[in-house]
Amino acid sequence: MAICGALSTEETWKGEVSYHYMLSSYCGIGASLGHWSQFFGERYLSGSGWHIDEEDEKVANYYICPSIHIETPSLIKINASRMVLFVEPGCQVSIPIEKVCIKELENPNTYQYIKGKNPFFLDLQIKVCIALRIKTSCEMAIGYTYSTMDIYSTRRKLKYKGCQIGNYYPAAEKMHEALLSFCIMF
Repeated sequence: MAICGALSTEETWKGEVSYHYMLSSYCGIGASLGHWSQFFGERYLSGSGWHIDEEDEKVANYYICPSIHIETPSLIKINASRMVLFVEPGCQVSIPIEKVCIKELENPNTYQYIKGKNPFFLDLQIKVCIALRIKTSCEMAIGYTYSTMDIYSTRRKLKYKGCQIGNYYPAAEKMHEALLSFCIMF
């Protein structure tokens, strides 16, 4: 079982909890449950007579990511500790539960919530980490994650008064993350 935190090139942070059942010493299957959120949101979106409420400028989402855990034999052994490399390819399923608040410019007390119609978004991701395993009880890992996730995917098809809100967001880019993980083994 692991707890992981990450920072990305798309100005987001991520926290997740994962569990992998080890089928052998070097291969396991499992999943993670997590949340990511934008920490910078200076993209004030507005159209003809409306704008997105300040509180909804930053995007965030929850996800589930089934994955395979594959690791190397020990690279370095020091007493009861050892260093290993591992990779976790997976499919991240985003759960779009957010609503966006639109405010009218002419009447600031008039607002409307809109939300997307697509139930899920599927993205591929791969984690590559180096881990220091202390005895057989815990490990610390640092690594890199590459993902095809577009942080604005839940908002790209939203429409308000015939205007597609996704046109105001930057083009989709691939996600690169630096991560730190702490794992407890049982």
